[in-house]
Amino acid sequence: MGLVASAGKNNDELVDNLVKHDSIKNERVERIMRLVDRGKFMPENAVEENAYKDSAWKSDLGLPVFLHISAPCIYANVFLL
Repeated sequence: MGLVASAGKNNDELVDNLVKHDSIKNERVERIMRLVDRGKFMPENAVEENAYKDSAWKSDLGLPVFLHISAPCIYANVFLL
């Protein structure tokens, strides 16, 4: 869970790596993960370094709000429920 080995340069590479490491276990979840680009939910200054890693991310600025995004592998497992 949260393996740096599951990092990518973009959303498709991240999903490819999650499939390769068996974090994504079915085609429906893979399709959902490809459609929802994680980088769109982060401030621009955090995207390049953080958006496409299989790890949680937290904004500590608090402006306008604190933001926490779970690791993509967590979402992949939740989608299975």
